[in-house]
Amino acid sequence: MHPRNRYKAAPPDFKALAQKYPRFAPYVSLGPSGDGYASIDWKEPKALLELTRALLHQDFDLDWDMPLDRLCPTVTSRLNYIHWMEDLVGSRIAVSYTHLRAHETPEHLVCRLLLEKKKKKTTPTDKQ
Repeated sequence: MHPRNRYKAAPPDFKALAQKYPRFAPYVSLGPSGDGYASIDWKEPKALLELTRALLHQDFDLDWDMPLDRLCPTVTSRLNYIHWMEDLVGSRIAVSYTHLRAHETPEHLVCRLLLEKKKKKTTPTDKQ
């Protein structure tokens, strides 16, 4: 995991997310006593969709949805791509935005949304 990935040191707390986002709650399983380790079924598309929706809203203030028949990338992994892109763009290596967009597919929508949101938050004084 990328060193700047917010989920490296603090993985998502499924129990807290379930309390905050009722649409996610049905997909969270707790230990036998109800206060144990919270988990989800990673093979359940609806669970992944609701986890992604909850994380994007909580951590990036994005309201997002997609059809269930599409591959739903995990936010924690896709955030690595964002940070790697930042590293490339911030380095001396010549990488054009046009070249990066040429390799874009519909499955990379989450990365594109996060990059666009980050770009909008950047002010002229932040650029060097």
